[in-house]
Amino acid sequence: MSTGVIVGIASGGIVLLCFTVAVVLTSFLWLSKKRQKAEDAPSSSKLHNPPYDQESAAAAAAAGAMAAAGPGAGAGSGNHIHSIIVGGTSDTPLLCHQYPLQLIKQVTENFSESRRIGSGGYADVYRALDPMDPTITWAVKRAKVLTNDFKREIHEMASKHHPNLVRLLGFCLDMDVVNERTEQILIYEYMVNGDLEAWVGPEAPKCLTLSQRFNILIGSAHGLEYLHSFGIVHRDIKLANILLDRHMHAKVADFGLVRMGEGTSVGTTRILGTPGYVDPAYTRTRRATTATDVYSYGIVILEVMTGQRAMMGTGVLQTNIKDWADHHVLARDAHSLKDPRLDFPIPDDLMLRIARFALTCTSIPTANRPTMSQIYTELNNMKQECFGVEENVAANQVDAEISSAEKEAAIPLDEQIAQIELASDALSLGAWRSNPSGSGGTS
Repeated sequence: MSTGVIVGIASGGIVLLCFTVAVVLTSFLWLSKKRQKAEDAPSSSKLHNPPYDQESAAAAAAAGAMAAAGPGAGAGSGNHIHSIIVGGTSDTPLLCHQYPLQLIKQVTENFSESRRIGSGGYADVYRALDPMDPTITWAVKRAKVLTNDFKREIHEMASKHHPNLVRLLGFCLDMDVVNERTEQILIYEYMVNGDLEAWVGPEAPKCLTLSQRFNILIGSAHGLEYLHSFGIVHRDIKLANILLDRHMHAKVADFGLVRMGEGTSVGTTRILGTPGYVDPAYTRTRRATTATDVYSYGIVILEVMTGQRAMMGTGVLQTNIKDWADHHVLARDAHSLKDPRLDFPIPDDLMLRIARFALTCTSIPTANRPTMSQIYTELNNMKQECFGVEENVAANQVDAEISSAEKEAAIPLDEQIAQIELASDALSLGAWRSNPSGSGGTS
């Protein structure tokens, strides 16, 4: 063997050794950083989380399987990720990733109970790490009820981007040959602080500050306003469908999943929603409109600001928060409406104003109800009145993410109020505004 060949082999070995050492060191530093992040995460995010090493190992195994398949692997390999265009422009298309079922099973450990962090009428939810970027955590929603319009709904959800909507990261539509069932799976960004339901009510382990309550309501109202601008009706607005990120910013969840819950039937008349939040007008007509969401959101406002739940009491003594609040507003009893755990005193007239506004959202006929744009504006006004201009401006920096063109396109608040006032001679938003702390409620 010539000297040149020997030198070449030796040089190649040295390069390979250096590369291996670099990979090992990088992996060690990355794992150390991830462990530190896991230790620093809020305690609410650790309630049902699997051990980090177990979660990381599952993600690494999935990533390894994809790497082994290679970039040229076809869909039949079970490891190939597809991307579909759901919006944007030809220069900067908006993509949504379609993941193979094999990968989803690997990162969730075959939908292990240890990975399950929630369960509802439409889906089970599992926590997992993105195998391509383990710094990103997924909330994997496995549908219980299948729909023929799954891809259309995917396109609808993935094309809607707003800072107050939970972001859809990808999906899976695949046949599970082992269990002989079609899998329809949605992959969302994981929200560290869970849903609002865990933070509201007399039994809640932690109490939200008044500023947090206003910010959460303002943020979720903004997200719904955005959906309504496209004619999208959520139909299941409730505390459990408002999620909170690491900074306690609110994001509306499941606006497409509710529609998928109708299954394969066409023109279904089944009422969707949750007891205590369902609009009586929707129950009667079986037709959901944006006013349907406004009714439910009025209940959410009452829950968040009073610290009570939509359904109060048990058995024959059970009542709904709407009737309870209406009684205290008529009696001008602001004290009973206030959450005794609040960190900041609300003036009696402002508490009554908040309750009356929330009740206006539940008005019958529905023409008396404000729009989500009006709700968003009025909540900002009430927060400003409570805390002052400076803090209110600081709390709404998220608005910078919304284009000025979108704001300018909105109908002026006074014009919308005038339209509502003309629509009915019953208790209206105009009556509420002229006498926000007076007696009187809605029925």
